[in-house]
Amino acid sequence: RDHPAPPGAAWAGLRSLFGSMPDALVALAGRATQLLEWDRTHRFCGACGAPTVQRSAAIMRACSNAACRREHFPRVSPVVIVSVERGEEILLGRSPHFPPGFYSVLAGFVDAGESAEEAVHREIFEETALRVRDLRYFASQPWPFPHSLMLGYQAAYAGGEIVCAPGEIEDAAFFHVDRLPTSFPLKATLSHWLIRDFCLRHGRVWPPAG
Repeated sequence: RDHPAPPGAAWAGLRSLFGSMPDALVALAGRATQLLEWDRTHRFCGACGAPTVQRSAAIMRACSNAACRREHFPRVSPVVIVSVERGEEILLGRSPHFPPGFYSVLAGFVDAGESAEEAVHREIFEETALRVRDLRYFASQPWPFPHSLMLGYQAAYAGGEIVCAPGEIEDAAFFHVDRLPTSFPLKATLSHWLIRDFCLRHGRVWPPAG
């Protein structure tokens, strides 16, 4: 936004495009945003500190130091997002920074040296003290805030009582399919798709009409 918008256009935050533009255009805008952020934050080599340059049509910045010449490519940060189910109930929680009344499925970054499945077990236990089983991969979604790749899983409740992690989870509970919160994730998000799939498998239309 350092430059004026083209005539007849206006700048808008990427999040505001979800649900207001075709998914393909939102995905394209997300990719562009992610690449611009990578380019902005890789002007200097992370190994030696020398300036980086783009030397080819490839999406890559190369170190200008002849003794280094390290090549830097865009990176993504994997995040697991999980629908934990207990019969006709689904585990939903809210972060302290969520809007009032907003609940969603739980998510967290994959740690170094950790598989996505290990991250599912760890994140759910760290955030709610619950154990899960029967993990099933659901779908993935690029999430350019700023460079995440969401990995969606479904899991079954295996035991434990909910204890919310201080500072991480403000509230969490199992919600019956007929008594879900009224504030939903945006339709173009993996969290929405997970909740919708849970409802459809229990013969419910979600979100309800009206």
